[in-house]
Amino acid sequence: MATAAAAAATDSDADNSIDTHGSISVLQYTVVDCSSYLEQYPPENIAENRPSDQASRWSSETNAPPQYLMLRLTRPALLRRASFGKYEKPHVCNPKRMRISAGLCPTRLYSLATCQLANDSSAESFGLSLQLRGREIPSLFVRLEPLITWGGTFNFSIWFVQLEGVADPDIVDRSLDWLREFRERESIRLCMKHLRKRGHVEAFRALSGETGVKLEHPILTELYDCLVERGEFDRCEELIQTAYDSGLFNQSAGSRPSKAVWQPIEPVANSETGQVQKPGMRGGHQMALDHLAKQIYLFGGWDGYRDLADFWAYDIDANKWRCLSVDTSSDGGPTPRSCHKICFDYERKRLYTLGRYVDSSLRDCPDSMRNDFYVWNADTAQWLLICEDTACQSGGPCLLFDHQMCIHVTRQVIYVFGGRELHRSDTHSGGGGPAGLEGVDSYYYQLQHGGLSSSSTPSSSHRRLLPAHTYSGLHSYHIATNTWTLLRCDGRMLAPRMGHSMLLHPTADCLYVLAGQRIKEQLTDFVRFDLTTGRAVCLADHACKPSGCGLTQRATLDAELDEIYVLTGPHRDRASADENSLWHSLLRQQQSAAGRAALLSVGDSADGGSRLDDFWSLRLVRDTPEALARRCRLLLRRQLCLELLRSGRTALALGHLRQRVAKLADPNSQADARLLSRLAEQLVRSTGQQPEHDIDNEGSASDVDSDDESTPSSASAAELAGVGRGGGSISDQLADAEAAAAARRLLRPKRPDRPDTVAEQRRRLFGRLSRLFPEAESQPRAHLPDLLACPCSGEAGGSCGLPL
Repeated sequence: MATAAAAAATDSDADNSIDTHGSISVLQYTVVDCSSYLEQYPPENIAENRPSDQASRWSSETNAPPQYLMLRLTRPALLRRASFGKYEKPHVCNPKRMRISAGLCPTRLYSLATCQLANDSSAESFGLSLQLRGREIPSLFVRLEPLITWGGTFNFSIWFVQLEGVADPDIVDRSLDWLREFRERESIRLCMKHLRKRGHVEAFRALSGETGVKLEHPILTELYDCLVERGEFDRCEELIQTAYDSGLFNQSAGSRPSKAVWQPIEPVANSETGQVQKPGMRGGHQMALDHLAKQIYLFGGWDGYRDLADFWAYDIDANKWRCLSVDTSSDGGPTPRSCHKICFDYERKRLYTLGRYVDSSLRDCPDSMRNDFYVWNADTAQWLLICEDTACQSGGPCLLFDHQMCIHVTRQVIYVFGGRELHRSDTHSGGGGPAGLEGVDSYYYQLQHGGLSSSSTPSSSHRRLLPAHTYSGLHSYHIATNTWTLLRCDGRMLAPRMGHSMLLHPTADCLYVLAGQRIKEQLTDFVRFDLTTGRAVCLADHACKPSGCGLTQRATLDAELDEIYVLTGPHRDRASADENSLWHSLLRQQQSAAGRAALLSVGDSADGGSRLDDFWSLRLVRDTPEALARRCRLLLRRQLCLELLRSGRTALALGHLRQRVAKLADPNSQADARLLSRLAEQLVRSTGQQPEHDIDNEGSASDVDSDDESTPSSASAAELAGVGRGGGSISDQLADAEAAAAARRLLRPKRPDRPDTVAEQRRRLFGRLSRLFPEAESQPRAHLPDLLACPCSGEAGGSCGLPL
């Protein structure tokens, strides 16, 4: 669908010159529709900014979703920013999360952003951009849909809305002209695809010749003729080789998702003792990689009964663990700890560690509350205490846990962000462990989020419980000068948190912060912090699922490919059915993708001392151009084998399977193994009939190459069919796509109860082959019947499914 590109929303210190093609101005609008409203709070009130007037707002009649406002601009414009004014005091009816959708037609709106708003009196702005195929397109209607209030069960209130964008008629008209041409061209291409797919070859050629519109790359057009019309399989393989030589598969390989391959690591035994030496079971430990020396360092953790202080190194090449220290505190190093952080300077061979969790029973001892800071020299195998307590240094953090720390090797600066701060006054009735600070959490949540009035004062016990700061801000440590600097203390764009991920991009000189938890709220934002300018930019307000990434997420960054990989774990809520999942973010496109792989997580909830000691490697495998070309040839040879079986030439099919198909299959591919197994099964039957199950459409979840109408369409199908209209998260859009696929199966043209013809099999195969080519060079992913409204939806004869 039209790309919902939520442009970077910056802090108040950011400059306002977002536009590069025209000046930004305030856009005039009228409220044309709303879900409901209270008589004393009509929707027209949002046009005036009167923060001191409690009646100057729109208030919904109920909080039952969906509640929304529909705004219509005076004329189409390129949306750039939406600003929300608020009441002069925090209010329980203030939206906590709001979805913004826009488009040219009120029934075809596309989600631009899902914004997180603070419960305060400060106005907030969010960048917006509606794009299609990388081109910005105008909007005429804007839908504001509050999703949840800060008061939880209260009605929604919106106080003031200001829309900004480019309204220059010349710029907007040029964009509309491009959109009209795009719609016309894509409409013709969809008709051409439909005619050819249904076998109306003459009509297809007539439409192509009269309009001059190309359906696809000429190689694919010739491939269709050779495969579907003439069955020249040798010529088809020559065309695949031509496509490979011309670089077509280079483009498609870069856009395909990676596949996760997990392998358990079993260290080899010691040659002298014959025993395997490895760390024991634990959690809350830390690991760091020296990629130059191919060493992985592990320090500390919690075994279920006590904190650990052992220090290990794993040799990647030798596949061996060795214990560097049984107890680092006896070697002049840090005491036993868990929930700490370490980072490694691979150039100077230094390992730094900071922070730890301290049980509530030990917090009355002053010595236990010091935030000591250590460095380990890998060349000399010596520990050095840099500082007994960083809180005593100007700009340094106090004792904290579940924070994030990374080092800029070139700058020689360590960055520490977030984490829960611990103070001597942090006593509570909760049990041991990081989850026990509920007394402080409860009061802070009520005070900051509307449960208490601003005039409320905590009791004496609450005053004793409250620390100065619940979460730590962003600190930097300059190694050469041994000085700390507090870069950010608090802010909407980079709110302090715990259980998050933070990565440093050494080339771009920036930090990336993803998700986390603050008070009771699961954060889902994706923020970039520029180390040069000190500016925080929100790349996505809703980068992950609404429930967040949990407290066990781990992230890594590939600076060369500009890609981030995040492995998330189950949530603290044991009733949750969430499994571990791998997420992939493309920094160049500034978009996040849904999970690419999943695995089961098993834990022992009965015994607190049960911890895992397994060791795994995760390899991300991406299709290469060679692999895509091989896959095309393999599918062609399989089809020829099926046709030989269908015609009763079993001996020829057997020889073809042995000499041509099996030799091309990848022995390490499960998909190829299944393909060979099913062909062999059909060969044994040797009836010349179509298999009882359609092996053309079977495959793993990661092998979605089919163009059959039962397969949910990709994003381009949504561009034309409006899948996910009205906005929504990625998971919502996938659910809509699955529903659309079910509708397609119901509405598919009926045919006699007979096996597929050879031509039908070949057309389906061509659809699979075309999906291995670049999307811009192949036939549209959408299907023409999908653009016709389903009669049962009450929209028969409604608006066109093309993007508006």
